[in-house]
Amino acid sequence: MKFQAHRGVSTENPENTLEAIRAAVEQGYYSAEIDVNVTLDGQFVLLHDDTLNRTAKLMGGAEIGEKINIRDITYEQALEYDFGIGFARKFKGEKIPFLWDVLEFAARSGLKLKLDNKYESFSDDEKNKLFALLFDYRETAELTCKTVSELERAAKALPNMRFHYDGEVNDEILDLLSDIVPDRNFTVWLKSSRATPELCQNIKKRAELGIWHLSSYTQLAEAERLGADIIETNGQLKPIMNAGLTPDMHTHSNHSHDCSVSLEDMRAAQAKKHTELVAVTNHSDVGYYKTRDAFNCIKEAAEETTRLNARNDSPCRLLVGVEIGDGIFAPEKLRYIETLCDYDVIIGSIHCLMKDGVLTGYSCLDFSAESDEYVDRFMSDYFTALEKTVDTADFDILAHLTCPLRYVVGKHGKKVDMSKYDGVITEILKKIIKKGIALEVNTSSVSLALGDFVPSTDILVKYRELGGYLITLGSDAHILSEASANFDRAKSHLKNLGFENIFYYKNRRAYQCKLI
Repeated sequence: MKFQAHRGVSTENPENTLEAIRAAVEQGYYSAEIDVNVTLDGQFVLLHDDTLNRTAKLMGGAEIGEKINIRDITYEQALEYDFGIGFARKFKGEKIPFLWDVLEFAARSGLKLKLDNKYESFSDDEKNKLFALLFDYRETAELTCKTVSELERAAKALPNMRFHYDGEVNDEILDLLSDIVPDRNFTVWLKSSRATPELCQNIKKRAELGIWHLSSYTQLAEAERLGADIIETNGQLKPIMNAGLTPDMHTHSNHSHDCSVSLEDMRAAQAKKHTELVAVTNHSDVGYYKTRDAFNCIKEAAEETTRLNARNDSPCRLLVGVEIGDGIFAPEKLRYIETLCDYDVIIGSIHCLMKDGVLTGYSCLDFSAESDEYVDRFMSDYFTALEKTVDTADFDILAHLTCPLRYVVGKHGKKVDMSKYDGVITEILKKIIKKGIALEVNTSSVSLALGDFVPSTDILVKYRELGGYLITLGSDAHILSEASANFDRAKSHLKNLGFENIFYYKNRRAYQCKLI
C-alpha cells in the first residue's frame, strides 16, 4: 500500500510548503497532495484557501488583519508574507511555494504530486496555462478531477498522465472513466466514511482505490481490508522506515552542570547498548544564566559532537541538541539559545519555579516537610509554567512531562492526586499535537521509587486518544549506566499501547523508526 501526505506532512510542518513536501520525501511517502491557486499576475502557487489569513502571518509573526485574497495580490506581494512562523518559529521565513519550484523538487526527489481538484474553478485560460506547465511533468504530477467532463478535458490536454477522481461514484461513471483513461491509469478516491466493501470492490475492477483521510492505524487496517492501493493522511500514519532503530534523544555529558561524564565515554556506553543515534542535549537552564554559564557550554558540546562524528570510529552517531530549561523566565535569553547552534533537536523543559521570589530548582526542595496544600500549589504552578513553555518556546520535544513526581513522590514519598491536573495536562497534550511537538517517554524514573515511565501510562493513553503519535525515547542519562536504560521495556510498553513508531530528529525534522 502506498502512502500519500495531505498538503505535505502537514501535522509536523506548515501545510502546502516546501518543508511539508520535503518531509514527505524524507519520511518515505509515495506522493504528496497539494492545492494550487493563482495570484493576480497569473502565477501558480500552493495555497488551499482563497485567502492568506489562516496559514500566513506578517513578517515577524503578527496577524495579517484584513482578509487578503491570493487573486488580489501579485506573486511578489505574496512573498512578503511568512507562511511558516505561524506553525512554529523554526519555520520562520517560509515563503509561499511557486508551483514550478515544487514540481522541480518533486521530479528530482522521485515524489509524485497529486494536484487537488481546486483547479476546476480556474478560468479556461488559467486551466490551459496550468496544463501547459504540467505537460513536461507528467511523470511527476497527477491531476485530480471531480467530474467526468473535467477529467475528459484534462486527459486530452495531458496524454499519458495519471489521473485521480474524487466525485460521485457508480458503475456508469466508472465505465466512463475507464473509457477516458485506459489501462487503469487512474485512482478513484473515497472518503473513509463512504468506503463500503461493495463500492471498493467495484472500483478495484476498473482502477486503483484510494481512501482518505486516515489518522489512525485502526483506520489503516480497515483500508487494507478493503483493498486500498493508496491512502492519504495528514502525517499521523507513516511508511515503514528504520525498523528496529532505537535512538536516544535525551542525554547529557560534562557540558551539563550536573554531569561529570565525558561525551566520548557517554558515546562509548551508548555504542555498547547498540544505540546508533544519540542526541547530545546538555542543559542550558535559562533561569540560571546570571550565576551559571548557560551558553558557551552548549557551543562547546556542539563543537565536540562534530569532532567526534568526524572521526568515524564508532557505530554511534551523535546529534547536536540542547535541553532548554525554564526559558519562560528569561525570554530574550531563550531566543538567543534557540539560535546559538545549528541544532538537530531542541528539547523544552521546566526544572525551576519561583520560591519566595527566587528561581529555585525543584530537585533541591524537601517536599517531605511541606503540606499537601503546598504540594498541590507547586504542581499547579509547574503545569502552568509548562503550558506557557509550550505556548512561547520553539522546541521539538517536550521532556519529562511529569518530572516533579521524581522528587515529590519518588524521593520524598508524598502522595499526589494527579486527577486534579487532568485539565491542564490535556491542554498541554492538545497544544503539542497541534504544533507538531513530540512527547518524550523518559525512562530514567523506572528504576526509582516512582517505578514508571515519565509520563505515566494513563497520560500516554490520553495522548494517543487525542491523536498524538510523535514519541521519542530519552534516557536522560547523566551517568554511564543510564545510557539507553530500560529502552526495550519502553518499546514493548509503547507497542502494547498502540504506538507504531518512535522518532528521532535531525536538522529539526522528525524521522520515524518502526517499533518491532
